[in-house]
Amino acid sequence: MESENDLPSNIEELIIIAQLLRDKYENRYYGMFRITLKRLVLVSDETSVNSTDAVMAPLRFYVSGSVTTEVFTSGEGVIQ
Repeated sequence: MESENDLPSNIEELIIIAQLLRDKYENRYYGMFRITLKRLVLVSDETSVNSTDAVMAPLRFYVSGSVTTEVFTSGEGVIQ
């Protein structure tokens, strides 16, 4: 078992980008969106489990900075 914690307790910036590839969304928009989270602080780490295999467990972070979102159509124009 590993004795060191390899998860950071603070994350300065996390950017999540996703593409909308199907027409099942509101207004049938295709395109992509981006969510930017700044200054995340680890609140809870439940990955410490006595197991010989990889374990997926909840991590909880608090956003102490800002949250911004941007949504783009397939033509790269911003949807307001």
